[in-house]
Amino acid sequence: MSRFRQVTYHANSQTVDLGPGLVWDEVYQALDPLNVTVVGGRLPGVGIAGLILGGGYSWKSSQYGLSIDNVLEYEVSTK
Repeated sequence: MSRFRQVTYHANSQTVDLGPGLVWDEVYQALDPLNVTVVGGRLPGVGIAGLILGGGYSWKSSQYGLSIDNVLEYEVSTK
């Protein structure tokens, strides 16, 4: 269950793995010390899964597209 709230930055590929139980404020707090950000939610208390399922308008959407446009892959569990 810990992976539901995990933020992992991969410097080589400049990608981030995010657990679906996070809210955007937690993501930004984890990435801020690394001087990295993502195309994420405008409101810090919104969950990442819900925002992305709805498309995901971000402060960076005019430059990088919607949040969902920046997702490389999803991991789905059926158990």
